[in-house]
Amino acid sequence: MSGPARVSPWLVAVLRPIHWFLIRCYFRVSVRHQEKLPVGVPMILAPTHRSKWDSLMLTHLTGRPLYYLASRNNFNGFQGWVMSRMGCIPINVDHPGHGAMRHCRILIEAGKPLVVFPEATIYYYPPHHVHTPLKHGVAWLAIGGRRESLKTLPLVVPIRLVYSDLRLRFRSRIEIIVGDPIDPATYRKLPPRDARRALTADLSPRLGEIVNDSLLERFPATEFFARS
Repeated sequence: MSGPARVSPWLVAVLRPIHWFLIRCYFRVSVRHQEKLPVGVPMILAPTHRSKWDSLMLTHLTGRPLYYLASRNNFNGFQGWVMSRMGCIPINVDHPGHGAMRHCRILIEAGKPLVVFPEATIYYYPPHHVHTPLKHGVAWLAIGGRRESLKTLPLVVPIRLVYSDLRLRFRSRIEIIVGDPIDPATYRKLPPRDARRALTADLSPRLGEIVNDSLLERFPATEFFARS
């Protein structure tokens, strides 16, 4: 990990008009159940991952800058420069380092909203509630491990991002659906590993009814564009 995640105020100010135009004019965005989004408490946003536009949609939902766990493979060139100044935390998706996870917990303790994509990568599926089996990263950050005693247990907020088109374009319809928050305290009486599995199992149906169990899509985004 190169350093603590940060949000650059001047960069936010520069990007805000672009954000406004894309949400108001370019796409057709609607939000359902925004009242379920917690206020004034630590939380982890756990959305489906369908596009590189996802972070834009989540910022629209909350109205404030967010912090993100993102694959370190994306921190290249100008994109990496922007990401490092917009609250993104580089992480090895296959083997998460303790430094990145510790930094995430520091942000949670400080009340910063953290975004963790439970699928860990982008999957280009048809719209309407389809997702891949989830990783345990969200549960690990929310509950902790055997040797850890977290002071603050953040609420886990499931969010479905439903796009009308596999590749977003002008006037694509976007629906942001906020689910009922999950309280990790419910699982604290279980052994840590069982607690993480139980939380992940409860999160899964809140993100979609259909699960793709295929192991063939190792790099689903790349394969999708290769077939297009």
